[in-house]
Amino acid sequence: MKFRIERATTLDLSLMQRLFYQTVTIYGSKIFTKSEIKEYSKLARNKEYWKKKFVTDYIYNAKLNGEIIGSFLLNRDGTIDYIFVHQNYQGRGMG
Repeated sequence: MKFRIERATTLDLSLMQRLFYQTVTIYGSKIFTKSEIKEYSKLARNKEYWKKKFVTDYIYNAKLNGEIIGSFLLNRDGTIDYIFVHQNYQGRGMG
């Protein structure tokens, strides 16, 4: 499987929101509390939150045939805020 890592742009926003939401709601129960899932689900749909992140942080996406199959955010201080991998590509060395 050959995918590309590239800096995210606002054109990727809707696909990223969907990936974030699906990951949080489908797999979140394994690692998040119910209140965290609710909070993160709201963030997934919050376009203003994401637009701010595009300016303040470094967001990269893994793409395969134009589809976002993974995403990660690196804060300005060098810490990783999140890593999400599409459910169909988990366990295949993406993370």
